[in-house]
Amino acid sequence: MAITNQINRGYLQRKVKTLGIESLSDQELLVLLLLPKQDVKRANQSATAIMTDVCSLRGLETCTLHELRNWLQEDYLQLAAPLELKRRLLTTRKLTLGQMCSSKTAGQYLLPKMQSLQQEVLLGLYLNTKNEIIAEKEISRGTINSANGHPREIMHLAVKYAAAGFIIAHNHPSGDPTPSQSDIQMSQRLAQCGQLLGINLIDHLIIGDGKYLSLREYNVLPDLKYAD
Repeated sequence: MAITNQINRGYLQRKVKTLGIESLSDQELLVLLLLPKQDVKRANQSATAIMTDVCSLRGLETCTLHELRNWLQEDYLQLAAPLELKRRLLTTRKLTLGQMCSSKTAGQYLLPKMQSLQQEVLLGLYLNTKNEIIAEKEISRGTINSANGHPREIMHLAVKYAAAGFIIAHNHPSGDPTPSQSDIQMSQRLAQCGQLLGINLIDHLIIGDGKYLSLREYNVLPDLKYAD
């Protein structure tokens, strides 16, 4: 968004009072966050620089402290703090007995971790007989549309952690969690490998933008239920 007139505090306060804070554009919200530390001109310049690089506020979720410092210099904590607060609020507490009992539980756990990643990442959750996560491992990280993981790597970790079952998940940076044919084939192959080793593939989740898809519920995996 090009700034023709600098966004100032009075304008933002009036807009919030009249239309609600949800009415602010991404850039206006950034300016509001930066104004306590920066003057109007600098806050507008900083917001413009950030939006030029990340395009939308969702892109900030995967930014590093180094990137924030490059944009904001000594004022980087103005954004680092609310981003960290959001991460903590969205991150589910460590799952315990009985909680990993459905694709919904797994999806709600993984969604805040993976929905904003700009590359495809393949993640493995390894479970004990009580459905507790005993290990959470990034298996591979790929390009914007591919993250290859060989079944050998996935099953090696399952054996290493003496898992009773495992869940794999990967994100689609496009935001659309619809499975590809290769996603389906990989899931079926992993299920077969798991059956041979007695370590069941509980689910394969695909994480999109604000939503996820369970290949267990998509009915492409052998008949197997989450443990009660």
